[in-house]
Amino acid sequence: MAFWSEETRLMYVGMTRARDYMCLAVKDNSKKGIPWLELLRDENNRPVIDIAEAENGIIRCLEMTFPVTIKKLNPKTETGDSLQEKLYGRMPISTSLPKYSPARFRPSMLSKLESDAAKVEVPERIGPRIPVVGSPDVNALGEALHSFLAWDDPIRQIHERLTMAEEILQRWQISGIAPEDLVAASGRLYEHLNDRYGKGVALREHPIYIRFENQVAAGWIDLVWKTADEYIILDHKSFLGGFDKIRTHCADFVPQLNVYAHCLEPVFGKKPLSLLVHLPFAGAMVRIGEVDVLTKERMERSEIERVK
Repeated sequence: MAFWSEETRLMYVGMTRARDYMCLAVKDNSKKGIPWLELLRDENNRPVIDIAEAENGIIRCLEMTFPVTIKKLNPKTETGDSLQEKLYGRMPISTSLPKYSPARFRPSMLSKLESDAAKVEVPERIGPRIPVVGSPDVNALGEALHSFLAWDDPIRQIHERLTMAEEILQRWQISGIAPEDLVAASGRLYEHLNDRYGKGVALREHPIYIRFENQVAAGWIDLVWKTADEYIILDHKSFLGGFDKIRTHCADFVPQLNVYAHCLEPVFGKKPLSLLVHLPFAGAMVRIGEVDVLTKERMERSEIERVK
């Protein structure tokens, strides 16, 4: 019954939208019946639409008749000398097609250069290491961390912050981290920013957009700390390694942070005061130096590595 109702509704919509003409496509053996059209039946179980007299120029709908024109269609066959065959069928496939860069690029996927490592400063400890029990999924851990820090604000009530931290950890199935530690790490972050750079406004998940030649990048910066006169760009990373491995790890993020700087410089009218990588599980903050990141060399290298 449901099938019948749906099919008849579709026919109603299609047949009542015609302004001047309506076309019915049927097979040559239509004398044996047209199943889809015969779904429409009257109270005596007779087809509502009858095309038995179509060759005589009429079609019946209940007691009414309508003029009809029959057009028989035959498949068109073409010889090997047809224009289509000449243009497409015999055209050799080129093995040297032009290569184009992707329309979009991701700042986090830009390749690093050997010189980028020198732009990573010595890590600064801003708090204790967060204990992690077991071996949580790294991607899920990163999602949980970013979700909480994107929402959290020290001005909220402590019970509200703890509840949200617990819910986010449960949602991402992270059981080896205490909600209290996430809340404490967030508090230390804002204490450090206030002490080092002055009182400011936290612009979380700040949107960015930039064009490089025929490519564009769009996304969000984890945190922009906007003071009265300056601004700082900060990216959270869920690094679980040792303190001695932080500088090597952060070299990968030099291009990403500098793309963010390129995006915001026209917006704020000046360069950022600092580019920071925040590693809450290591209890560290790392400052990143400035590089000329949007170059053909880096873009081409990034594309080669992406294809590999």
